[in-house]
Amino acid sequence: MEENYTLVERILKELSSPKELNKRQISLFLKPEVLEQLDNLLKEFNNYSQKVASRNYLIEIAIENLIQTFPKVLEEYNKKYREEVTETLEFDTVVYPSYSGGLETLIKEHKWYYVRINKENIEKIKYIALYLGYPDSCITHYAIVDKYKEEIIDGKRKYSVYIKGDIIPLDQPVVLGSTNPVGMRSPKYTTLAKLKSATEVVDLN
Repeated sequence: MEENYTLVERILKELSSPKELNKRQISLFLKPEVLEQLDNLLKEFNNYSQKVASRNYLIEIAIENLIQTFPKVLEEYNKKYREEVTETLEFDTVVYPSYSGGLETLIKEHKWYYVRINKENIEKIKYIALYLGYPDSCITHYAIVDKYKEEIIDGKRKYSVYIKGDIIPLDQPVVLGSTNPVGMRSPKYTTLAKLKSATEVVDLN
């Protein structure tokens, strides 16, 4: 309901705004019935608005709202499904999502910041690894966990992970392979044995 309310507020704001529209060009395919509904909505919008809107303009509003809402969807998905999965898995390792240069931070500070983990899983985690995002799209090293330290960031409980010694290179990188990149935006639980033998991310399951 909260996301729908946000979209309603956005549309109300657009209706009352007298500013000129910036014209933009987009290309996409819509089903005939969807296009018909969009045109009907557009007529109603322009009946109430102080400006003349286009199809593209309404689509832009919807896309921007989706972009703002999607992180919340992923968060709820992870709470509902991913953390439940850990209850039935044997694991001693967690792979955290990282930006491409994340290894340099881990090497320099012996610490990885503000991770999400259930408190009851902390004692099970002996090793961490970083999935390096585009353009690397792979896992190349792991590290031994020293401790998790709890911190409150923006009112939410998160943890920093401190490591022992240097990071350890894998014999072979674990590439993304057939896995959807979206699936690597959340922590992934596995075992060190699987991480060492894996050639692509799906092998960590």
